[in-house]
Amino acid sequence: MRKIIVSEFITLDGVIQAPGRKDEDTEGGFEHGGWTWPYWDDKIGERLFAVIGQGESILLGHKTWEIHGAEFEPMAGDDPNQPGFNKMSKYVVSNTLTSADAWRRSTIISGDVVGTTRELKADDGGDILVDGSDVLVQHAGRERPGGRAQPGRLSDRAR
Repeated sequence: MRKIIVSEFITLDGVIQAPGRKDEDTEGGFEHGGWTWPYWDDKIGERLFAVIGQGESILLGHKTWEIHGAEFEPMAGDDPNQPGFNKMSKYVVSNTLTSADAWRRSTIISGDVVGTTRELKADDGGDILVDGSDVLVQHAGRERPGGRAQPGRLSDRAR
């Protein structure tokens, strides 16, 4: 049985936000995009790539899938800045998305998300990574399809 591995960039007070651009996700008036960059170092990059390397596929919420797809789809599969997402099968959870053509190897999951996730876990293959997608993670936590969180910290400088 495959595992679900959750990877998040989260502050101590519970804000989940990607490490990307300042304007990456301003929903709800959020003005602190790119908050991790002052703390970023090679060890964080190594840790992130190690976590991503554990996954054979990735399960994402609609918004995170769109943000990731816009960043990674244009990159070649062998681009050293591309952490491996383009090679993975991608499952995007959405009841409104009508096409997954914007990012290669993507499939839409709608309706019985928990049941479909349990079926994915039961399939043969490598682990399933969840990156970001905090709403999906919260829902999955309530439904308990199983998996583990991947704890980590930015760096000693962040303390």
